[in-house]
Amino acid sequence: MKNNRKYHKVYFSIPAAAVLAVLCILIAWPAPTCGAKTPKAAVSSEPSSSPYSQGNTGPDAAQLVKAADEALVRDTAIYTMKMIEYKKEKVDKEYTIEVWIKGNDKTIIRFLEPPRERGRAILMNGDDMWMYLPDVNRSMRVSPKARMMGTDFSNADVANMRLLDDYSARMIGPDTLDGGAQGYKLELKRRHSKAVYDRILYWIGLDHNLPLRREFYVISGKLLKTLSYSEPCEVSGRLIPRRWTMESALSKDKKTVMTTEKVIWSPEIDDTLFTQGQLSRWQ
Repeated sequence: MKNNRKYHKVYFSIPAAAVLAVLCILIAWPAPTCGAKTPKAAVSSEPSSSPYSQGNTGPDAAQLVKAADEALVRDTAIYTMKMIEYKKEKVDKEYTIEVWIKGNDKTIIRFLEPPRERGRAILMNGDDMWMYLPDVNRSMRVSPKARMMGTDFSNADVANMRLLDDYSARMIGPDTLDGGAQGYKLELKRRHSKAVYDRILYWIGLDHNLPLRREFYVISGKLLKTLSYSEPCEVSGRLIPRRWTMESALSKDKKTVMTTEKVIWSPEIDDTLFTQGQLSRWQ
């Protein structure tokens, strides 16, 4: 607790009482309520943005992707997650991270565990991305396409949860995934060269707006990896997929699993936090 109190004093020019309130929220924030089945109801979306109000014509592809994006994060959020890499079904690497998100283009990924990685941070601000290395007290540019800490997730997979800004969407139609989950199948094509993937096949729940599965393809048309979402959980009135499993198509004996432990919705986060000069203060 002592370190957390110091951390908030460093980064936020707000009254001590407000700092204390934020700390209390971080400590007392309720654990996710998880169920084996996904409810057949849309997840607290505003009616104006609902993809299901299209009459008999079915949902609009772009609105459906937007709704799935907003199921993960709307404006601001702080995720606390476990990230575990498995090789031949055995744990190879394990990390605890915080993902601070503001708007469409600002993210900080803060590494909390293991102790040797504490203080490491990844910053995304617009099209720029840096990683801070606490051992040498310096930051370096990194590519959004690079594998985050050598796992199957790229830096962009975690830092940029929204797809609609970088990809155009086309509806393919209803589809049934392995295991019986039903969803709308969409094809996403990159809008510009800075998008990480050339093409994404995306499945979104038929009766709700939760993402179910993404398949990522390179420009040659070859499947690169698959991201599966599972374990729907209600967090502070919002339903999210708690477990994200990324499996490489190139290496069948490895996968990376990210599990959400806590989410704070719509916290107030100052823009000045998302600057290269602030990275060293995340320790």
